[in-house]
Amino acid sequence: MLTERTAVMVDNITENGQIHVRDVTVISRDGVEISQSHPHRRVIHPGKDYSQEPPKVQAICQSVHTPLVVAEFQVSHWTNEIVQLLKQQPSNDTTEALNRANVELTKAQADLVTAIGD
Repeated sequence: MLTERTAVMVDNITENGQIHVRDVTVISRDGVEISQSHPHRRVIHPGKDYSQEPPKVQAICQSVHTPLVVAEFQVSHWTNEIVQLLKQQPSNDTTEALNRANVELTKAQADLVTAIGD
């Protein structure tokens, strides 16, 4: 009998808390693996919803994505976003995006201060 299952594996956890996950579809015949798909790789960033992940991955996310890690990641992300926007030609779109990024950076900095205090 043929069966198909998806194996989910955590490949790497980066210094800034990004969790690299690999999904592989495994096909077996009578309990013996006969085929495996090319891995689909994805990254779970600190602060992103991981509630639909398998329990093992959720447990890893919960232990890695502490409030401090999430806040540090968000500050870094929004700082990089602002740097990239400042490199672009000024326009109404970049000005609006820059304003949004500044608001998000301010929120992330406040979260970081709170996380450090905890």
